[in-house]
Amino acid sequence: GVIDVSILIYLKNDYDNDRRTHVFVKGRTTTDVNGRWHAPIYLDPETYTFVFAKLSGFQTAVTDVVVA
Repeated sequence: GVIDVSILIYLKNDYDNDRRTHVFVKGRTTTDVNGRWHAPIYLDPETYTFVFAKLSGFQTAVTDVVVA
């Protein structure tokens, strides 16, 4: 696991339409020393875009997740 990864979650529609300010963030957390989320994020059924980012040499990863 990777420590101190920032995880931001947006509705896919918002993310795809460049609505990415803090107002549109549906959930956020970071990872601990084991790469596990510090806090759970509870989401309604929807399609979301997860953004995983870490400074210092890591590439940002973006993935869509369907919550059923």
